[in-house]
Amino acid sequence: MTLWRQEHPEQYKKQRQKYYEEHKEEILENHKLWMKKNREYYNESQREWRKNNKDKIDLYYQNRRNTQRKLLLDSIGNKCVICGFEESEGKGKLHFHEKYGKEHPYNKGIYILKHKEDFVPLCYRCHNFIHILIRNNGNINKLIELCNWIKKYEKGEVNQHDKK
Repeated sequence: MTLWRQEHPEQYKKQRQKYYEEHKEEILENHKLWMKKNREYYNESQREWRKNNKDKIDLYYQNRRNTQRKLLLDSIGNKCVICGFEESEGKGKLHFHEKYGKEHPYNKGIYILKHKEDFVPLCYRCHNFIHILIRNNGNINKLIELCNWIKKYEKGEVNQHDKK
């Protein structure tokens, strides 16, 4: 024996929606009361679920971070803007440095994707060096200029005395 709602799913859906619209305030009020009475039960069941599904949750967030990282690297580049280090498997990862030093919100992966023009990819060493410069009121443009001079020097395009 099948139920009417199984035989007529569209009509059932419309009927439920109509009922919800007519009784919305009452439904929400009952939900609030239930939550108030059963807060501890609800919190405990949430904690229990998280504990039992920790591996799934960790895997979900790891996959989400990797996807965001790939999108970022595709859009802003996969080389350090200062030394040219290229991210690849087994060599290390690039860091994303915000040019203007704003505070990051909690979910910074989404924030970086939305404001990718404000970020530059940097290798671990250059990223640390930039933060040391910033702490000592250094100028990032001077650092980039120095790194460009080092690259030219290594190629033999300038000699040691041409340094500014």
